[in-house]
Amino acid sequence: MAEIDIVIKPIHIERVIYSIVIIMLLVLLIMQLTKDKECPKPEPCVNAAPQIVTKESNRTVETGNESLPKATCVDGIKNQGEEGIDCGGPCPACPSCDNGIKDQNETGIDCGGVCGGYWYDDECHEKPKLSGEIEVIMGDPKIFVDTNEEQFLLQGINLTIINGLNETARLNANLTIWDSSTSTFIRDEVYGVFSIPAIASGENYSGVFEVANEKFKIVGSAGSRPFIDMSGEKTIKINIYNSKGENIKNVSGVYDMHDYD
Repeated sequence: MAEIDIVIKPIHIERVIYSIVIIMLLVLLIMQLTKDKECPKPEPCVNAAPQIVTKESNRTVETGNESLPKATCVDGIKNQGEEGIDCGGPCPACPSCDNGIKDQNETGIDCGGVCGGYWYDDECHEKPKLSGEIEVIMGDPKIFVDTNEEQFLLQGINLTIINGLNETARLNANLTIWDSSTSTFIRDEVYGVFSIPAIASGENYSGVFEVANEKFKIVGSAGSRPFIDMSGEKTIKINIYNSKGENIKNVSGVYDMHDYD
């Protein structure tokens, strides 16, 4: 059998090595080109995602590709069939005025505040607790000013009268004016009188009470009128009388009439 001689020339080995190197370089280049790169940063949003504003809480919920958070009973939003915000329906019962619990702004159990009524003596009442007396709050006087002579007429006084008695109050009153610096009467001891409408128990009446004085009917500069000098502070005193003529309340206030001209 004839022998086969294999002859490998050096040039052939060199070419094979070059070919292998070239192939490896190509593989590395392809791997580098196909290698995953970092994702580019997202572009800033031009238009913000639309928002939903809830009436009950003014909270906003952004809508977009992300799913909305699950509704709960503590999210401050009426969003799952509740009767109120986070109460009623699938949530715990809402506070009420007949649940026997002081769970709102009541002053007593189911009484006062949002529930109405007045809480005292350990129970709820339709009317406030009576003070047992007539209360008078003085407001601004009503005056007519003679600017030429720097004097004024007192025509009435703004009063709030509260009936704290357990009966309808039928009252009358008179009014006196004092010089605050000397504590003396000005003009007549009683400057004028006025009547007060009947006030039911626990109720009050507010308004300008006109002073009845015959001299007030004279108009212009003619005649003698109870004008009073504007200078200095004046003390107006109100004396309240019941239907029996008994003096049951006296209140007073100090006024600078220049504040009302």
